[in-house]
Amino acid sequence: MEPPNRLQTLRTLRFATLDAAFATAFATLVTGAFLVGFVRYLGGSDAWVNLLVALPSMLGVLQIPGAIWGRGVESYKRFVLPGALIWRLLYLPLVALPLLPLPDTWRLTFLAVCVSLAGAAVLLVNPIYNDWLAELVPPSSRGWYFGRRQMIATAVGALAGT
Repeated sequence: MEPPNRLQTLRTLRFATLDAAFATAFATLVTGAFLVGFVRYLGGSDAWVNLLVALPSMLGVLQIPGAIWGRGVESYKRFVLPGALIWRLLYLPLVALPLLPLPDTWRLTFLAVCVSLAGAAVLLVNPIYNDWLAELVPPSSRGWYFGRRQMIATAVGALAGT
């Protein structure tokens, strides 16, 4: 596989900045206070809240095998895209969860499974995603690019959370 040309690289970096902005907004809207309120609405106790907040953090260890596995693939893009897509798609069924005539325990278990699988999917690909971007940005421009990208993502996340 030949390396991307400058135009392809710039396009990829532009999309990566947009992705960071939308991913931050998405995470703002489906975690934190929203998740706590959602668990409470579904009838969950403090134990359920603690479990759902802790699960993604505990799954952080998946970044290690993800980094090893991802290094062996030919295309970072083909490795990263499914994980990023699965992360987002696993939150879609949760929209209907309050409407389902199921016992609270079942709904909360389904929520925990979706949040866990989504976290696992994104954590497996995150190290390779960051490696991919680092390889695209020249070392002399990394501070500028990643600082700007983070600034945009933070601003969009803050706007989404208000």
